Amino acid sequence: MKLTDQQLAIIQHLEGPALVFAVAGAGKTTCMVHRIRNMIAQQVCQPQQILATSFNNSAVADIVGQLQRLNVPTGSNGVDCRTLHSLGFRVIRGAVQRGFLDKNWLRNTGEDNLTGMLIGKTLTQMAIADSTDITELDVDRED
Repeated sequence: MKLTDQQLAIIQHLEGPALVFAVAGAGKTTCMVHRIRNMIAQQVCQPQQILATSFNNSAVADIVGQLQRLNVPTGSNGVDCRTLHSLGFRVIRGAVQRGFLDKNWLRNTGEDNLTGMLIGKTLTQMAIADSTDITELDVDRED
């Protein structure tokens, strides 16, 4: 794959964060995974020190796949790849475990969580069956 000059500039930027604005399909994910590989190769940081986030599971799976194709370790011994929702839950869970937040912040555990998951999966299936977006269904989770 041939990278553009702009993409190479992002990949070669090694100090501090890189904020990238671009349209869909412009190669932001490709830049991110190549930058991660470059930062590891240049010994700026270890894979275990990197957190790569995205908005949904599909995008995270794409990041993991691209990193693995570049021989960058992922998971517990490598780059931590997760959704922003997962990151938020991890932060809250850690705060509860350390006593900074009341355990009620995690009240959707156990049976309540299973009910919520079932409702979510049902709404998703309804949206698929109607060939529509879940937000356009005439149903509310609270109903």
